[in-house]
Amino acid sequence: MPAKSRMRNVQRVDRHHFHGWHVCFKRAGDRHEGSFRDDPDRKSSLAAALRWRDETAETLPPPRKFKRRYVLNNTGVIGVHLARTRTRKGTPARYYCATWIDDRGSSHKRSFSVAKYGELKARSLAVRARKEALAGLLRPSRPPSAA
Repeated sequence: MPAKSRMRNVQRVDRHHFHGWHVCFKRAGDRHEGSFRDDPDRKSSLAAALRWRDETAETLPPPRKFKRRYVLNNTGVIGVHLARTRTRKGTPARYYCATWIDDRGSSHKRSFSVAKYGELKARSLAVRARKEALAGLLRPSRPPSAA
């Protein structure tokens, strides 16, 4: 594993009326930023920026090494999610939604109401609808008949 860069999360900024160093990093979903103007000189502002970065980073949780999972996919099946909305009357409605993209790049979806089909059947219908749509995309298209 390579050693940490001394200048990690520190960038030089020379724009308009600001000349100095900008420090920026994220931890636990929060963004932490600091700007350090070249006053009295460039070396002292860089030292102040590095010191602030190190002191701030020590007080925060360590950075995460993993990506957050896709929030809409709460079913464990790619392209199928449980959606919750409200009807025009304001009553809550839940449905399983299957989504896919066709060979032309257009997105499609089919929805199956939990109230109409029940939890398990609505989910299985959505999974089946997505599988059938993807299988249709993988089938070779028929060549045009010669007339």
